[in-house]
Amino acid sequence: LKLDIMSFFEQVDHNRVFHFFYSKCACSARSSRILAALCCVPEGKKGSGSSKLVLARGFATSSRLSLWCNLDTFQHLEWKVKKKLKNHDPRIVVYVDDIGITASNVDIIKMLEIKELAIKILQEKDDNQPLPVHTAPQKTKITSFATGAEHLGIKLGRNKLTTGGKTRSRREKIRAELSIIPSGKEKRKLRERSKAHHRYKKQVEGYFL
Repeated sequence: LKLDIMSFFEQVDHNRVFHFFYSKCACSARSSRILAALCCVPEGKKGSGSSKLVLARGFATSSRLSLWCNLDTFQHLEWKVKKKLKNHDPRIVVYVDDIGITASNVDIIKMLEIKELAIKILQEKDDNQPLPVHTAPQKTKITSFATGAEHLGIKLGRNKLTTGGKTRSRREKIRAELSIIPSGKEKRKLRERSKAHHRYKKQVEGYFL
């Protein structure tokens, strides 16, 4: 099951970030205000002039803060999912706005129940921070291992991981270009990209589910 939270950074506003530093990290009110101000920008495009401050896209701190500011919701989601899928080896991974839930020996009906449960928790668990989920099929969908489930560009198999379709396609394109481009600066760049893809492949396949 793949879920995608809508405009995740924009959902986390200045007050939420302040609350995290002040209540969760026990910073002083003054320090919390300063830290929240450093991590947030006006909502919308650059120069929008919006009075609402939200987590900034592109800041190194935002991916971590978006998770930490909503940690209670994600922990509750994990607890409920593992309870509902007990004895089915449930796994859940959250990467910024992408959520993946896997289980063994469950039918589509059960996974549809988990989908509805997850959406309900994300949108209703915290009245001060609802997290709406994309409903478009390409954003929120259920896939079986038999048909080649992928998450975050990684193909999930039974007790193994491999690189996803897009990565494999790019690797094949680089190989094709290497075979026709003569020696020179461009070929050296392609060789470096090919080596990087190979290292990534080894890293991915070095992990076991």
